[in-house]
Amino acid sequence: MAQFQVDHAPRPDGTVPDIGSRQDVVRWLAPYNVAPETDDPSETILYGPGIRIEFNDADPVVRFMLSEVDTDISSRVLVRIARDFDWVLTDIATGTQRHLHRPPHDEDGA
Repeated sequence: MAQFQVDHAPRPDGTVPDIGSRQDVVRWLAPYNVAPETDDPSETILYGPGIRIEFNDADPVVRFMLSEVDTDISSRVLVRIARDFDWVLTDIATGTQRHLHRPPHDEDGA
């Protein structure tokens, strides 16, 4: 089971912004079928296809832990999350970083 530390990608000036409020992160991940088990806003664990996300008690979220609990189904959602968000996934065991962010295209297709 791979574990990743997830942080926002650094800005050009080297600073690393917060990821966002816990409420925002939960809302952003909902389309990926990732959600807490209850509607309790103090929930610190989210579950999704083959993954588990754990927040600490801080809000806004600075970083969080993402664990693969079923590698047969987790890879697709991990790639989608890595591409859609400007987040860096660092494998805790190897130090390997995944940053696959693809910014949305503007209306001109640029």
